[in-house]
Amino acid sequence: MILVFDLDDTLYPEQTFVLSGFKTVAKIISSICNQSEEKINQELIYEFRTKGRGKVFDNVMSQNRIFSQALLDRCISEYQNHLPDISLFPGALEIIQEAHSFHKYIVTDGNPLTQNNKVDALGIRHHFCEVFPTWSYGLEFAKPSIAVFQRIIERENSSFENLIYLGDDPHKDFVSLNKVGAITVRVLTGRFATLSAEIDFDAQITIGDISQFDVSQYLSN
Repeated sequence: MILVFDLDDTLYPEQTFVLSGFKTVAKIISSICNQSEEKINQELIYEFRTKGRGKVFDNVMSQNRIFSQALLDRCISEYQNHLPDISLFPGALEIIQEAHSFHKYIVTDGNPLTQNNKVDALGIRHHFCEVFPTWSYGLEFAKPSIAVFQRIIERENSSFENLIYLGDDPHKDFVSLNKVGAITVRVLTGRFATLSAEIDFDAQITIGDISQFDVSQYLSN
């Protein structure tokens, strides 16, 4: 069997990456506006929690009267490229280790350097045959495309009926894999935990979090 994991909000809570990145950005902004890193960090967190992801850096820089496109570009780059302070969800490592007889992969959308930094920060790369950041092949390879999954199937000389995919986002994670016969599992963790999926977009199996994945159910397959 082939076991494929999504990364963000499946193996670890993505919000911890965001908060880790804010600390990096706070250092940059505070050094320019002569405010403490803690004050700037709290402003970033407040913007994020009250207004969402859209223009957090822009707004905090404007509030401190230091906005420039060059500074914004620097903050975004440092945010994306920093080695984050993040940890796996409870039980995630145990599931990965228990599935030692599976051929395991990670398929994740997002900036390839950022996503690889997350995997390295979590210290889990050696557990997987390969990590596939889809954007490294082009944005058209991002989920719901199954192009990267097809590469895995070809590499394993197998079929989609032997592939299990664990993810969290019912907007894109499961709809295409459902159509080709893969086994799809949704974890109710992260920002989509309470989202009701549209018809055909939800996984075949739903669990509370990754620790509830029953590896033994598939060991004889």
